[in-house]
Amino acid sequence: MVMEAISPVIEGFEQEEIKVAEHQPQYKTLPMLRGDDGYMICRFIVSDKDLENIKKTRSIYVYMLVGDGPVTPINVQSEHPIPSEQVIIDERQA
Repeated sequence: MVMEAISPVIEGFEQEEIKVAEHQPQYKTLPMLRGDDGYMICRFIVSDKDLENIKKTRSIYVYMLVGDGPVTPINVQSEHPIPSEQVIIDERQA
């Protein structure tokens, strides 16, 4: 089962999202945030079946299509990527 990418990428941190593969029907559109420092963040919704599998196997598989190019460093996590106090500071500066 493939997890679905969802938008907004970070709730409460509304920033213009990039829609990767938006006009490529062979792929699913991937909403992402891109920062000035080179980070890209996306978020996926986890179904009940996914939760069962994760609980049972304690594993998440990451599949990346990189062709013959270099592999980009990644971080897979369940915690919010930006601390809530940072979101509040950023919103006040906007």
